[in-house]
Amino acid sequence: MLNMHNLTMKGALVGSMLMFAACTGEAGEAVDNTVAEPSLDTRVQLIATEACERFEECGNIGEGDGNAYKTMEECRTEMEGDFYDLWPQDECSDGRVDATAYDSCLMRAETYSCDDNIFDFIAYYSECNADDVCTDPAQ
Repeated sequence: MLNMHNLTMKGALVGSMLMFAACTGEAGEAVDNTVAEPSLDTRVQLIATEACERFEECGNIGEGDGNAYKTMEECRTEMEGDFYDLWPQDECSDGRVDATAYDSCLMRAETYSCDDNIFDFIAYYSECNADDVCTDPAQ
């Protein structure tokens, strides 16, 4: 019995040491495994790309009459500008984006209605304004 107890204790000690080693750096210092929040630029680029992919799915990008954008690049450039206008740097700088509200806006961009309904457009922009997406606005 004594040997089994010693073996169990040694196993627990080795397991604890391995867990400590996995959470430390080379010199035994703790490693920061905190996930970095995406920058405002990254978020704007992502949502603009998703919105433009949806516009392309809806047939609103191309050379045809009535298309909102001639190219995907033109769409992304304009959409990025629109989102920077919605989320100004002084209100929505890095670290000041509500992830839940942003994700909701991103989902809306991915599922935006193809029927050109002006009310969907207004609802989309009103739900994704700085008051909803940005946190702790500058005074």
